[in-house]
Amino acid sequence: MEPYRFGITDELLTILERLRSQNDIGSDDPDFWIALSLEEDAAFLTRDGRIIIYDGMSEEGREVYEEQDACRWLHYAVDEQNIPDLLCLLPPRPRFAQDCDFCRGVGREQEIDTICYHCGGLGWIRANEEGRR
Repeated sequence: MEPYRFGITDELLTILERLRSQNDIGSDDPDFWIALSLEEDAAFLTRDGRIIIYDGMSEEGREVYEEQDACRWLHYAVDEQNIPDLLCLLPPRPRFAQDCDFCRGVGREQEIDTICYHCGGLGWIRANEEGRR
């Protein structure tokens, strides 16, 4: 299985270069373009669109493979670090997608006001071509 990759356009790359030059992202790795979270886990968006996560317990990073997990990390950056330019990376809603049952299609868990873990903040879940999950 390949890691999930966001499509980084030349226009977004220019924005990411500007953001990297303005912020300390907590890493000197030239492939890491933006820190998505710097609390308990450190996650980085790479130049080629992957997300690498370092939990506090390991020096080895792990790649994100699932779309909803990658989108959740991206939403954290948008929410917590006020980087709305990253929203253009989110996938469009597919024709047969269904509203997420957990957040009722809004992308946030209302009781605790956080990004929905189940859909990654998208508000929908991919379904197959017949409309089944």
